[in-house]
Amino acid sequence: MPHRIGEHTLVAKAPNGQQILLLADGFVARGRTTTLDWENWQLDRLRLAGYQVLQFSSETLWKQPAKTCHRLAAQLAGLATIQEEE
Repeated sequence: MPHRIGEHTLVAKAPNGQQILLLADGFVARGRTTTLDWENWQLDRLRLAGYQVLQFSSETLWKQPAKTCHRLAAQLAGLATIQEEE
């Protein structure tokens, strides 16, 4: 896992061994160099390392927990369906 990302994420492992990263609110900007391009670069690094990244908003989770959890569950189920088809 890239440096300083693990402290802000949840990682799950699918039965087939694929790692799924649940990422709340993107990455925490630390200084002038952490721009949107930097965040996209971090996401690309994670995907190249084999992680499936599912992002969500902590504000939405707090305001609409059921809706956010249902959306994440649907995305997880979608990943499982895609893998079964492969």
